[in-house]
Amino acid sequence: MGQFSEKKWPVVPPLALTANGGVDGSVQVSDTSNFYVGQIVHLISSSVGSTQYKVRQVFSSTLLYVSKPESAYSLRADMSSFTTADSALISADQQPRPAIVSDEIIRATYANEPAVAVRSLLVDKLGNKIDSVVGVDGRNRLAVDAAVSVTGISVDLDALTPPNQADPDNVLIAGSQNGTKGGTKGAIRINTDNRMEVVAIPAGINIPFDAIALFEPDAVTEEYSYFTGGLAGTLVRTVTIIYTSAAKTTLVSTVYT
Repeated sequence: MGQFSEKKWPVVPPLALTANGGVDGSVQVSDTSNFYVGQIVHLISSSVGSTQYKVRQVFSSTLLYVSKPESAYSLRADMSSFTTADSALISADQQPRPAIVSDEIIRATYANEPAVAVRSLLVDKLGNKIDSVVGVDGRNRLAVDAAVSVTGISVDLDALTPPNQADPDNVLIAGSQNGTKGGTKGAIRINTDNRMEVVAIPAGINIPFDAIALFEPDAVTEEYSYFTGGLAGTLVRTVTIIYTSAAKTTLVSTVYT
C-alpha cells in the first residue's frame, strides 16, 4: 500500500477481487485498509476496460460498495461483470482528500444528552467502536477476546501428608527467623481458641531440612519429624513437645533427638 502525503490519499496498487462483483455494488478484496468513502477507484478485468467508480461504503475489512461517480449515494453500480475468473482488479490513484470544515467535525463528534460531550472513542481502522466490559471490581475496561486454558493446579503441602498419621485438617507453617535455610526455626499454628500462635523450636534444630511431618501420639504430645529429600527421605531431627493439657496452652518440655 502507498503512504499518505499531507493532503492526499495513498496509491492503492491493483488488488484482485476475491469474489465476483455484486449487482448491489459490492466488491470483495483481501484488504480494504486503504480504501475510503468518496475515493475514486478503477476496476478492470480481461474483458472489461478500466472503469471509474466511487467508494460509497467501506463495510468491513474485506468488503466495500461502489457506484458511478456521478450517481447518488444510494444508487449502487452493478458490478457483476467483474469476476474472479476474468481476473478482475481494483486500484486507486493518489488523490486529494476532501476538505471537512471544523463545524462538521464538531457535530460528528458531539454526543447529545445525556452525555453532552465531545466524544473521544477508541475505534479500529474501520471506525468500529472498541467495546468495553465491566470488570469484577465494577470498573469499565477494554474488551479483549483471548482463549485462556488453565490445566489442573496442584499444591503439595508436606505437613498435610505425614507418613505415620491421617491427613490433619490444618496446615503447619514453618520457617527460619532470618529467612535462611539454617536459621533458627519457628512454626505457626491455630490454637484451641482460634488464635494464631508461634511454636518455638529449639536452636538445636538449626539443621538443613525440606519436609516436616507432625505426629500426635496423645492429646498433650506433638512430635515434629524433620527430613531432607522429602518425607520419604532421611530423618535428620525429631522434636517432641509436651503440654500440661489437651488445651496446649502451657508447655511442659521440648526435647529434640
